[in-house]
Amino acid sequence: MELKTLDFAHFEAFDAEKIGRMSGLVDAAFRSSGFLVARNLGFQSSLVDNVFASSKSLFALPPDKKLQYKFSGPQSNFGYHAMESEALASGGSPDLKEAFTMRNVLGRVGDEGVWPSDEFRDLSTTLFRSCFSAAIELLKICAIALGQKEDFFSKFHSGENATLRVLHYPDVNPRPDNGQMGAGAHSDYGSITFLFQQDVGGLQILDSNKTWRNCPAVKDAAIVNVGDMLEIWSNGLFPSTRHRVLPRTNATERYSIAFFMDPDDQVVVEPLTTFIKDDDTSRFAPVRVREYLKGKIADSQVRA
Repeated sequence: MELKTLDFAHFEAFDAEKIGRMSGLVDAAFRSSGFLVARNLGFQSSLVDNVFASSKSLFALPPDKKLQYKFSGPQSNFGYHAMESEALASGGSPDLKEAFTMRNVLGRVGDEGVWPSDEFRDLSTTLFRSCFSAAIELLKICAIALGQKEDFFSKFHSGENATLRVLHYPDVNPRPDNGQMGAGAHSDYGSITFLFQQDVGGLQILDSNKTWRNCPAVKDAAIVNVGDMLEIWSNGLFPSTRHRVLPRTNATERYSIAFFMDPDDQVVVEPLTTFIKDDDTSRFAPVRVREYLKGKIADSQVRA
């Protein structure tokens, strides 16, 4: 599936003409598929590469060592997920991946006993800052695209629920015959997501015809997609598209990095009246972010 690629190299937040042009491009891409490819969004390729290298070192640790940093639950949303400990598809089989989740990185920098290494902490913190800054600017563009004031979405994102995640999809040859996925079919829970990949694909997107389409790996760029909160705010105009990751069965491991820009706990998200016609009704009921996010995360955990 070919996604619209947007280059932010010459985008300047204070240039009204460029803001208008970029908001139109983002609007068209998100209305079409809920996904786009962003180049030059402010991430240093060397930093992303270093986080990949550090995450590989983390996942290469012995299982007992990794479990010292075991995921602590949906409230903190922080720590290590072992293979088959999570099922992103509602009611689906456990995912064939391992991950390390870091909610509110800046609030956990000084915590002892939660970071596998100082290097991993420092690199993750730097990338988190870059992702958060880029996400704020992109949310401003989305607000303008949807006819709102520039800060309409960004003001609801202080970073308390922003989350960085590194993932590893190991080889599971032969392929499971029970339909297990690397990551089961799901939509993302928050506002927008950035996904960084190297040269190994596996991501699939469900198109409007309900057909799974391969999404090629894109290096030195971020795949950006709409999450559930932005879908609700836009009353479905920007779809939170379901996606999944195929299991690795050809001896080629897959690593990825995801950044989730989620609203603050006490925010109540509901469709903007702009997108509800006089003879129409809202497609979505209001949701409080805290309950929504914590519920989704809790539901994805595989009970032993």
